[in-house]
Amino acid sequence: MKTLKCLVIVVVGICFAAMVYPAWAINPQPEPPAKSITLPLGTKVEKAGTGYFKLKVPEGQTVEIKGFSRSGGSALIKECRIYDQKGKLIALGKQGVLRSGQKTVEGKIDLSKIDSKGYMKIDDDVTWLPATIAFESMKIIDKAGLRGLSPQPNPPGGK
Repeated sequence: MKTLKCLVIVVVGICFAAMVYPAWAINPQPEPPAKSITLPLGTKVEKAGTGYFKLKVPEGQTVEIKGFSRSGGSALIKECRIYDQKGKLIALGKQGVLRSGQKTVEGKIDLSKIDSKGYMKIDDDVTWLPATIAFESMKIIDKAGLRGLSPQPNPPGGK
């Protein structure tokens, strides 16, 4: 009986300590890896070849897309490399989907009357900015270099 009382006191003490100091009770989970980036307003497109594009974002990073294709209304990306302002590789993404941002105009669109910072054209298809690229897998080499591209583990509009 005395042992049971001691055991109850110890368990209650541990529970109290866990409430007061939650770091003792639960090991913090590591932040999930980023699986998406945001292409901000002002992103420019340069076609480098068939299915190969370089997107230059206003903060100076370059998002290099290889294996770009459209299928059933989706914009698919096989491989993506992201470089900082100095050309240093900062991230890699594979099996991406480009999601257009919110359409800002209604009806028939005359792009000559719209600020070019609000959209980009890839193979004559308009993508509204800010847009998101969500990857099945993404490896970040330099997280600080991704500033401005808002890397996220669970991108908006994802599954």
